Amino acid sequence: QEALVDIYRKATVFALACLVRDNGDRDGLPNVLLEAMATGLPAVATRVSGIPELVRSGENGLLVEQGDVPALAAALELLLNDAGLRRRLGEHALATVRSSFSSDATAALLARLFRQATGEEENSQLGGEQPATAEQAAS
Repeated sequence: QEALVDIYRKATVFALACLVRDNGDRDGLPNVLLEAMATGLPAVATRVSGIPELVRSGENGLLVEQGDVPALAAALELLLNDAGLRRRLGEHALATVRSSFSSDATAALLARLFRQATGEEENSQLGGEQPATAEQAAS
């Protein structure tokens, strides 16, 4: 994996032209896109499946429609010719991955969902006292 990180660091932009196949097969949220953005690379990707949940066009990357080769080429050309835009999108890409897709962010989300599912979040929002131990919670 260290070799892959080195490749990302040497790259100027990252492109991922995913598509939905005729049989409906598609990528969900490609790990390779998360990895590239986590290194601060500005990305160009297609609006397929979960990709728009990660890439917000013009904010932390650029999105094009699947199969639109001229739009993909134009987006890549734009990034290659605008160092300021590359830097801004790359910085925001890194921030997005850190804030929403890191293990810490995922753990915090899961903890909040578990609290909601068990009703603990409602109690804390209402100012209710939280039990200190599992035994106290059971009684």
